[in-house]
Amino acid sequence: MLEIEITEPRFTTCDCCGKPLANVTRFVTKDGQAWAIYKATFGKNHPDRGVFLAIGIDEVGGPEWTGSTAFALNLSASETEFQTRVTDRSESPWRRTQILGRILDREEALAHPEIDEIFHLVDHIVREDPVIRELFETVH
Repeated sequence: MLEIEITEPRFTTCDCCGKPLANVTRFVTKDGQAWAIYKATFGKNHPDRGVFLAIGIDEVGGPEWTGSTAFALNLSASETEFQTRVTDRSESPWRRTQILGRILDREEALAHPEIDEIFHLVDHIVREDPVIRELFETVH
């Protein structure tokens, strides 16, 4: 069972339009154990850009977060569905951060044994993270 710890987003200013950018950091437990952390950023003024997302998973397991591997993604919505695209590390706003673990490039991420669990978590994020859900509700 996945559980997302919801906290208030932080807001910064978009460099191109001066409007607010939402930034969230969320912790995820899997069956009661620390398993993942994700960071997301997006601008309500730029729904066409979707959500930049980075998910770090703890492949060691246990009660403490160790952060060993991370995935860079972009979430977007079409008229009929949500779309998730795995991206290269270079496309991630968090490419230089260490807290998430080593961010994989696209091909390595797609071949990773946990990629199905990452997509499963993304489904939860779209349904359960209130600020991301609200963004996509305005697109539809």
